[in-house]
Order: sequence, then structure tokens, then C-alpha cells
Amino acid sequence: MSWKKYFTPVPTADNMSGSYSPLSSRNTGMRAGPARTNYSSYLPDVYVGSPNRVERYGQYNTMDLDSEVNAALDILAEFCTQTNKENGTSFNFKFNKAATNSEIQILGQYLKQWTKLQNFETRMFGIFRNVFKYGD
Repeated sequence: MSWKKYFTPVPTADNMSGSYSPLSSRNTGMRAGPARTNYSSYLPDVYVGSPNRVERYGQYNTMDLDSEVNAALDILAEFCTQTNKENGTSFNFKFNKAATNSEIQILGQYLKQWTKLQNFETRMFGIFRNVFKYGD
């Protein structure tokens, strides 16, 4: 049995093929967005996201100026980026099956090299803080 992935337009009350995208409103008599008419897919309209995304980023930056929010973000990022005493990085290994000592040693060595190559010793705090701040 095979499964085929397909999408069908949702019929609207006024019998026009409308889009539920935030970019086009079906109440104003507009047709489907450019993604639907050009590519037969609503997915690009969905990827555009909310139109006030840049405004929200500005609000997040303003919130970061508050000392309590700033301290909370710093504490969360510091807690999440503590180094692991076993391998000296911010990462932990979890194996599904028992690993041999040589596998653990080789993976630990490559993890240290990759962490040093990506400069995670200094970047990890900023990465986590921005994830908590902006949410993406």
C-alpha cells in the first residue's frame, strides 16, 4: 500500500478559493496569495510568518534592557552552558547500547576537536542566550 501526499484547498463560505494566510484576507475579496497562484502550494505563505516579527524582535531587545530580564537570561544561559567534567565540553553522550572504552575515547576526542573548531567555548553562551531571548 502506498501513500501519496497531497493538499486540497479548503472551500470557503463565499465559494471562492481563498487563503488562510495572514498576508491575504478572504473577507476583502482578495484571491489566494502569490504562492498559491504561482506554485500551487500554500507553504511559502506559511513560511513568511507573522508580519509583525521584526516589531516583536524590537520588543525583545527593549525587554532585554530591563535588569531583571537581563539577569534571568544570563542565569539561564549560564546554567545551560556549563562544561561537562567528563569530556570538558558543554555536551553529554548518551548511548542506546553499552559503548566500549575505545568508542567513548574516540568520540570524546572528536567532540573536543569539533567544539574547538566551532569555537563553542565562547559562542555557546551567546547562542543559548539568544535562543531564550528571541525563541528561535
